[in-house]
Amino acid sequence: VRLLNQAAVSAATFDDAHPQPGAPLAAWEASHPVDALAPEFVGLAAPEYLLAAGQNRLSGYAFDDSGISAVTLQLQPGGALLNCPDNQPDDGQWACDWDLSGAADGDTFNVQLRAADTFGQAGEWADWGALMVDAQPPTVNLSLDSARAISGAILTADSLPALAGTIADNGGIAALEGCFEGDCAPASLQLDAPSPQRVDDAPAAPIALSNAQACGGGEVVRTFTVSNAMTIGQIAFGLTVDYTRRNNLQATLESPQGTSARLLYPVDTDRVLENYDVALLDATAQRYNDGNGDNTAAPYFDRVARPDQPLSRFRGENAAGTWTLRLCDVGGAPAAGSYYRSRLTVYPVNSAAQSGNWSFTLPSLGQLDYATKTVSFIAEDVVGNRSAPLDATFTVDNVPPTLTATLLTAANPLTFTVPALAGAASDGGAVSNVYVTVQTPAGRVYAERVELTGGNWQYDLRPMMPGKYTLWARAGDLAGNIAEIAPFEVDITSPSTLYLPIIMRNYTPPVVAPDLVVSSITANAGQLQVIIRNDGNAPAENAFWVDAYINPTTVPTAVNQIWQNMGDEGAAWGVEGKVLPLAPGETLTLTVQGTATQTVGDAYFWAEYSRINWALANGTPVYAQVDSANANTDYGNVLENHEIEGRAYNNIAGPVFSLENLPRNPLPSGVANPSLGQNALPPRAEAVAAPPPEMPFKLWLPLVLKEGGE
Repeated sequence: VRLLNQAAVSAATFDDAHPQPGAPLAAWEASHPVDALAPEFVGLAAPEYLLAAGQNRLSGYAFDDSGISAVTLQLQPGGALLNCPDNQPDDGQWACDWDLSGAADGDTFNVQLRAADTFGQAGEWADWGALMVDAQPPTVNLSLDSARAISGAILTADSLPALAGTIADNGGIAALEGCFEGDCAPASLQLDAPSPQRVDDAPAAPIALSNAQACGGGEVVRTFTVSNAMTIGQIAFGLTVDYTRRNNLQATLESPQGTSARLLYPVDTDRVLENYDVALLDATAQRYNDGNGDNTAAPYFDRVARPDQPLSRFRGENAAGTWTLRLCDVGGAPAAGSYYRSRLTVYPVNSAAQSGNWSFTLPSLGQLDYATKTVSFIAEDVVGNRSAPLDATFTVDNVPPTLTATLLTAANPLTFTVPALAGAASDGGAVSNVYVTVQTPAGRVYAERVELTGGNWQYDLRPMMPGKYTLWARAGDLAGNIAEIAPFEVDITSPSTLYLPIIMRNYTPPVVAPDLVVSSITANAGQLQVIIRNDGNAPAENAFWVDAYINPTTVPTAVNQIWQNMGDEGAAWGVEGKVLPLAPGETLTLTVQGTATQTVGDAYFWAEYSRINWALANGTPVYAQVDSANANTDYGNVLENHEIEGRAYNNIAGPVFSLENLPRNPLPSGVANPSLGQNALPPRAEAVAAPPPEMPFKLWLPLVLKEGGE
């Protein structure tokens, strides 16, 4: 900026009463500044560095006291000119379109700019540097954790995950949106964008300035070290000085490559103005020497103005190294003041992020019954390239199965089985289980699984004593949603006793031996209970093991498959001592309960042979086996009638599924691990199974007499 030359016109009127050379009748004078300089400040604001392979909107800044008529871009290779007329000469802004249809990704154009003022004066070509075509869309990936969370899973309304992943682009990332059923919303982005580097110079004590700091050897010199080896896109410089004749100051900034730009230059030195507190930027209408003086108190650098020479001349250089500021006085008139501080800020040529992370929270889905949904992610870069949708597909089921139940029998005499409930169960996906929870007249609670055939089910109660039985029907789906029908009551009455004669012909006497079975399994979040029963016709006298298998990897099918060999969790009870012999029809309840920090069992529970991770999750399958282990035999430690007769193995029951809301039964009292006696427990260690020994037994045969016959 320089003081413009002035052009003046004077006129006077004389008449007979006011003859020359006397004072005129009237006089006029017109004075106008003369624009003798072409525009110097011209630049490109957008695009910053990247171009689209298509239509591009260019915009920028240009300043001149007489206004801007046009901005012209020269494009290399080829030297083509792009003319951008300015219909608003005084607003400091310009814009025009550039069609790059057919350009390929990575094509580079070196750009020079110049502006012409309204008098036709065109400035020098200013090198702006390279612009590059970006024709590639961003890439979007789903994180491994998110993929695992939705792949093959059935989600519920309370467990919809926040999806996350990575995003990358060879030019610059602008946005990512997630679209669900026609509605799109922005994803949250955490981008790794290049950062500008700011270097402050604030001496501990102000540095004195006076007219003695003359240019040409007496300058105040300050340096700034930039560590980031970025390619420069833009420079900003802040300066705070107190000075009684600021119009006499000159300030120059020099880059590590030796390029310099004059920040301040003495102008209108006859005017006495004080102080500079400015933030110097090219794209600013106000000049550094506008106004009547600055306030140097905080906040600092609060007046934004453009410098004497464009800072764009540093564009394209490597920023790393030592920058130098020189301050001096060129007026010579007495002046004094202080240098307080300055700040150099270097911006990269491409400030757009090329990589980062994203996250997206799925919207509320409402009630869905095993419905498959898709959310699509579409990324856009800074020039408008859009990626193909990344589809994340998942299944949502937050609706319990439809369950019906009808009471078949309200009252019935005590028999082995009583048809109690029947109904139907269905789900949008699949019904995983139907089970009935039973509370006995004695207050015991257990659950039994019911087979579902063609969507229909029936439950037969197996009462052990007369009294009132309360039944709840429940159905679960694959997502763990549970439907429950209000309780039903079945009254079991004592049966009438009917005595019939025994008539035997060609009679084969029965085997007299015990038969141990698992009567029921009950499991909830904090308790596991197994009831065993002797269904044989002889007492069980030998000690035996009972194993519970919690969510086993392999389902037990035979003796000596202890829980440790079938999965990660299980429990073991050793039945011995005073409880034996276990008479025919007699039952024994085995219980263990616990929390995350403690496990407590009954008198038969063996903690060293057990491992349970409390609390049991809703729907956890549980199996149990009685007389489960004896490393020295292939039948356990109690030879049972079905083993003697070669019938199917009946010592295993399950699965029964854990229910969170199932009430706890009281823990039986007693001393854990009774002392070993003559009925010692058999070894659990794996060993080659030995054949069962010959087991003598007594057989009582009835004597039947018939006259003259058999």
